[in-house]
Amino acid sequence: MNDKKPIFSIIIPTYNSSDFINIAINSVLDQSFKKWELIIIDDNSTDDTLKIIKKYTSSNSNIKIIKLPFNVGAANARNFGIKKAKGRFIAFLDSDDYWVPNKLAIQYEFFKKNSDYKILCSNYIVKKNSMKNIGKKVIFKKNLNFKDIICSNSICTSSAVYDTKFVNKVYMPNLKRRQDWGLWMKILKLDDSYKAYCVQSPLVIKIEHKNSLSANKLSVLYYNFAVVKKYGDVSFSKAVKITIINSFRVLIRKLKSGLFFS
Repeated sequence: MNDKKPIFSIIIPTYNSSDFINIAINSVLDQSFKKWELIIIDDNSTDDTLKIIKKYTSSNSNIKIIKLPFNVGAANARNFGIKKAKGRFIAFLDSDDYWVPNKLAIQYEFFKKNSDYKILCSNYIVKKNSMKNIGKKVIFKKNLNFKDIICSNSICTSSAVYDTKFVNKVYMPNLKRRQDWGLWMKILKLDDSYKAYCVQSPLVIKIEHKNSLSANKLSVLYYNFAVVKKYGDVSFSKAVKITIINSFRVLIRKLKSGLFFS
């Protein structure tokens, strides 16, 4: 990629990701759309993550590292990346996920033709603990507004891109979990006309691990409630109702997709 201003700024937060960070980075390098910068925020890893990342930065000037002196969590790590981003479009990728090669190209072409949408995401494939199995496709509705997002976190973080031309830089809430959900709400409630769109092709492959943060169900329920209550601008009782309904929706979606492990 040349030295011109990037179109996409890709944010990867990472912590002790030496077993899979190379897969995420390679999926960015393999993108057919080349006008991007990759900002990797190392959240004070104690394994070989930083050493692996530096092998890429030595030969790729469009890959940058932010090394944090102490662990701040995924939300704050992403926010450091957002602050440094130079591209119009902010894209997110988790360190244990990866993209299909035309992911950015598809999303760029969509944004060019559809300025009404401020967030763009996609369906995705989930693989259990390994890249080798076939995986299951997770499907969401195409058009999403603020009310839709309050009722269900229908945006996969690693598929998501938002357009700073219209909403400027919006930062993630400082939460241990569900900070991404809070971000989507913050963006879409800026204006009643703002919408998100879900590309129906799976552009992301997610690897679900046994030690995933999502494994603690009670904690997930708490953060679901906290995010809906604060960023959904709803009453306590309505936030409880939405949290319960959303839990059933997630269960049904996983049953349909054959996912029983996250």
